[in-house]
Amino acid sequence: MNKKGFAVTGIVYTLMVVFIILIITLLAMFSDRKNLLDELKERVLNDVNTYDQALNMSYGPKTASEVITNPYYEYPVKVKGYYDFYVQSADGSYVKATFYLKEGEKIYIKVGSRTYNSGKTEIAINEQTNKLLEVINNTNYLMNKFERRMFVGIVSGKETGITEGKVDIIYSNNKRQNTDLNRVRYVKECLYSNSADERNEWAEIIVLKNGLNYATDAIITGDVDNTININDDNIYSLVSANLENDNKACITVDLGNMYDVDYIYTWHNFSDKRTYYERELSVSSDDTNYRVIDNYEVPESEQGIGVSAFEQAKVLVLGDVAFPIKRYDGKTWIRLFHHNNRSGSVLWDARDQVLNNKGYKAPYKVSGLSFLKNFTRGSGYYELLIEYPELNKRFTWTQQNNFTESSTPGTYIKSPSNDVDINFSGLQKSDSINTVISSTNNKYHIGALHSTDGGIEGYDGIITGTVDLWARVN
Repeated sequence: MNKKGFAVTGIVYTLMVVFIILIITLLAMFSDRKNLLDELKERVLNDVNTYDQALNMSYGPKTASEVITNPYYEYPVKVKGYYDFYVQSADGSYVKATFYLKEGEKIYIKVGSRTYNSGKTEIAINEQTNKLLEVINNTNYLMNKFERRMFVGIVSGKETGITEGKVDIIYSNNKRQNTDLNRVRYVKECLYSNSADERNEWAEIIVLKNGLNYATDAIITGDVDNTININDDNIYSLVSANLENDNKACITVDLGNMYDVDYIYTWHNFSDKRTYYERELSVSSDDTNYRVIDNYEVPESEQGIGVSAFEQAKVLVLGDVAFPIKRYDGKTWIRLFHHNNRSGSVLWDARDQVLNNKGYKAPYKVSGLSFLKNFTRGSGYYELLIEYPELNKRFTWTQQNNFTESSTPGTYIKSPSNDVDINFSGLQKSDSINTVISSTNNKYHIGALHSTDGGIEGYDGIITGTVDLWARVN
């Protein structure tokens, strides 16, 4: 072989060696990078899990000597976000406050350190020692602004006089679950009449993102004479609405820009714990296409009615209708049937409304029973909840057959947790003129067409108010 051939072979060999070295180097780099990323991922996961646990704290009352030295617990905020403060009594009743806190802030908690009205023990949350933000007996909590990053709601139990209690702090800024609160510029709420009178009255609306209330400077329009009191941070100032047909009135809040909001809370007249019928809260990005985010009627209270981006959605759209979802007895349920017959003045006009394949919605009556087959559980059975809200009565059971298709009640199992104790053998389809869906004992009528007694057959006789049927959601 001549010198030229040796030279070419040498160059090729050199290039091959360089190429192999480059490949080995790249493989080593990728391997190191993978190991580094895996190690980083593990550290992040461990740190986050440990961090989240470290953010949750519990504080109990201090002794008399400890109070003299320092009456406060100091809670340094390590991560910005929403924090739930549960102030709990020894008997289990509690009130709840939710704050949006910034990293580096310090919250001071005073538990049982002094007494006030009637010698009741104080449990309070402080921003600092000279600025008290009380959770208990706080009638103007929206006016006590925590740099406009605070809202408080009474969940249940005692509002005053909690003794031997404790304060639990839980970091609640979890991953967003409810995408219904994404891309929101317009918030619309519609009310019908209520359980107390025919008036529709708004008190307050707040729309929170990172703890800031974007409704404060929003433009509000709708069926009201004035809007000043709806976003004045005062839940006691009321605005009465002008009534339209069917006693319906709506207002719209224009935030000015589009946001992925965290919470939307509304307050109405809650002086007598009234319930507003057919209340519907919806949002939109363009003021044309609205999506319903809440339409379940609950008694009004100081805590308001809220929708959170960090909890499951409160409605599920089936066909053309949004159906409410709620938690009850540790389970998730969807309301597939709702009828407020208003003392017999609102009844069903036809059977095909109850079993409409796209769902049916009209004032005071809603049905999604045609979708029942989508909510089977286990080996083809249904878990059902029937409820009479005005009577505070409910009944749960499981049933083997789809009662919207069968004229026999099928096998049913009575739930151990029942407020209604009456002879019952499951629901079935009926062709009688008085009802669309009924039980074998002429009780628990759903979709009744008429009744000579001014209502519909229901719990222990004639019902003149509301009956709801819920199916458990997987």
